[in-house]
Amino acid sequence: MARHGGWDAYSFQLIYYYSLPHPSMIELTTQSNKVFLDVDGKRIAETPKNDRNSYSFSIEEPTPTVVIYACEFGELPSTVERIFLSSFRTELMEHHPSIGREEDADGYSIAVHSFIELELWNQIYTPTSFIRDLKPTIARYPGIEITEIQSESFGLRLVFPIYNPKTKIGDSVRKIIGFLEASELKAITECLKEEKGNSLATYFSFPEDVKTPCEQYLLYFGEFLKDVGINASVQIKEETDRVLFSVTPRDSHEALDRIRQVLDLYLGLPTATFTTTDEKEYRLEVQQLTANVMHLKSQLMLAQAMLEAKNATIEAQRDRLIFQGQIIEGRLLPEPGQRKEPDKEEILDGLVEIKNTREKVSL
Repeated sequence: MARHGGWDAYSFQLIYYYSLPHPSMIELTTQSNKVFLDVDGKRIAETPKNDRNSYSFSIEEPTPTVVIYACEFGELPSTVERIFLSSFRTELMEHHPSIGREEDADGYSIAVHSFIELELWNQIYTPTSFIRDLKPTIARYPGIEITEIQSESFGLRLVFPIYNPKTKIGDSVRKIIGFLEASELKAITECLKEEKGNSLATYFSFPEDVKTPCEQYLLYFGEFLKDVGINASVQIKEETDRVLFSVTPRDSHEALDRIRQVLDLYLGLPTATFTTTDEKEYRLEVQQLTANVMHLKSQLMLAQAMLEAKNATIEAQRDRLIFQGQIIEGRLLPEPGQRKEPDKEEILDGLVEIKNTREKVSL
C-alpha cells in the first residue's frame, strides 16, 4: 500500500496556516500538455491535460499541503475533480483523504480511504473484528455528519459533506483526524473487551538488554502448553514501555484458571533446579524445555556481566576525572607557604629519634 506523504512530517506546520494571506486564489494554468494547480501564483501540483477538462491533483509535500489547507472550499475551481492530500496515520490504520465538489450538488466533500496495514498488525484481535466494531462506532459518533460508510478490503471509505463554502480545508481535515482517532480508540476498547473475556492477558516490562530473549521465552509457552495437553495460541504486542502477552485457548471450554497456573509454573522455571528423567516418552519435550530455560538464563547472565563491566568502566572513568580535576586544581601539589613536615620524629617517649632523610638514621 503506497503512502502519500506522512502526517507526522508536516503536521506541526499547520499551526501557521492561519497566518497566510487570505483570501487565497486557486486557479488552474495550462502549459503545453500539462495543467498546473496554483495558489496565489505559486505552483503546488500538476497533472496531464485531458479532453474532459476535469482534473485531479496529488499533494504530497508539506509546504503545498499547508498552502492548500489555508484555502476555503469555495475557492476550488469547477474543473477540479479531486485533490488527493497527504496521508496520515492513527494507531492501527492509514488514511488517505481527498477533497472535491460533490457530484450533482452545490456542496463539497472530504473522502477518506482508511486501510489496515496487515504487515504491521500485531493485535490480539483480528483485523476483521476490528473493522466490524469500527464501522458502527463511526456511524454512531455524535457531532459529525457522514454521508457514506462503505466497507472495503480491510478498510472503509468515508465521505464527509461540506456545506459552507467558507469552511477552511485545514479546519475540516483536522476535525476528521480527531474524529477518526477517537472512533478507533472506542473500537479498540470494544475488541479488547471481547478478547479478554476469552483470553489470559498479562503485561510485562523488560529491560532493553534482555527484552528479546525474554519475549522468545514467552512465545515458547505455546509449545509448553501443548506438551501438557492444552491447545492455545500466544501473542505478544509491544507497547511504549511494556509488552502485552496474551494466551487464547482454542477450546472455549478450557479453563483460563488452569492456564494461569501453568503460566505461573512456567515463569518460575528459570529459577528452578532441573533433574534428568529416564522416561523416554517425554525425553524430547524435557530437553527442549531445558534448552529454552538455559538459553534464557545464559542471556540474563550475559546481560548482567555486561552491565557490571559497564558500571566498572564508568566508575574508573569517574575516578580518573576526579584525579585529573584535583591535579588541575593543584590539590595534589603543595600549596604556597604550606608548613613543611618536621625534619625528625620522636618515638618511644623520645628515646629514639628518626630524621627525615634517606641517608642517615640517628639513634
